[in-house]
Formats: sequence, structure tokens, C-alpha cells
Amino acid sequence: MKEKLSDKIKGFYVLGWEGVKSIVLAPRKAVSLAQRAMIIVPILLPPVLLFATGALDVFVVSALIFWHFALAFGYKAINSPDKTDMFI
Repeated sequence: MKEKLSDKIKGFYVLGWEGVKSIVLAPRKAVSLAQRAMIIVPILLPPVLLFATGALDVFVVSALIFWHFALAFGYKAINSPDKTDMFI
């Protein structure tokens, strides 16, 4: 069966959301400050840069960086069999 583009986009959204949840909602000992910053800073950075510079391309690049990390951590969170090596 051929997969529709909307299904692929939905899959990336779910994967990204799992990554955000795995970082933000993880226990403190499991996630370092640097790993949390990889998710939280790109969320806060685009609006600040867009307001400061007025450049839309900075907003787009920051959003892409955010989704890169979110997808990476989401993939690890979903595919980790025992959920212990999610942040290694």
C-alpha cells in the first residue's frame, strides 16, 4: 500500500513530539542540562531572533535545528527496548 505524504508528515510530527517529551519530561538524573538545552533553546531562540533581527530565514533555520534534535531523540525514545539507553 502506498503511503500518503500526509501520513509521512504525521509520522514525523509524532516522532518529533516523542523526542520533545523524552527530553523535557525525563527524570533529572537521566538527562543532562546540555541535552535539555538542545531542545529548549531552539524553542526559545526563533521568536527572540525573529523579533531582534526581523529575518525570517533565521526563524526557519532555528526551527529546522529544533526538529533535527527532536526527531533524533524521538527515534531513540521509540526504538529503545528498555528505555534506559535513551539519553546515551
